[in-house]
Amino acid sequence: MSEAGPAKPWRQSASMLNLLAAARPGGFAVAYCPACGHRFYPAQSWCPQCLASGVEYAADTGAATVVSMTELRISFDPAWKSRLPVFVACVRTASGVSLFALADRSLAAGTPVRIEAVEATRVLPALWRVIACE
Repeated sequence: MSEAGPAKPWRQSASMLNLLAAARPGGFAVAYCPACGHRFYPAQSWCPQCLASGVEYAADTGAATVVSMTELRISFDPAWKSRLPVFVACVRTASGVSLFALADRSLAAGTPVRIEAVEATRVLPALWRVIACE
């Protein structure tokens, strides 16, 4: 079996691009439904609660709490292999959404954090990372 070729360029969904545009620089944003007020992640073009279209995006404080942590040691994506291991936190935001984000290995469940965007590169999509609150 041959080695994997060069990493393919990432393409962000239109919903994720809208979400990133709403996040202030180095910040976080959340998708919400103007029809029912539901806030959700990941971003998509309809509300997962009431199925209304017309989803909007708003800047958010990014305040969150770590729910759990894990260490990823294996990836099938060539773009990640040289970056392993990576630590990923499951976080719950103050605005009520849960998501996974890159994290520092020292974080533990219950740690207050804030979420910020990491810009996309040619081979990696835009991601979220968590920063411990001081």
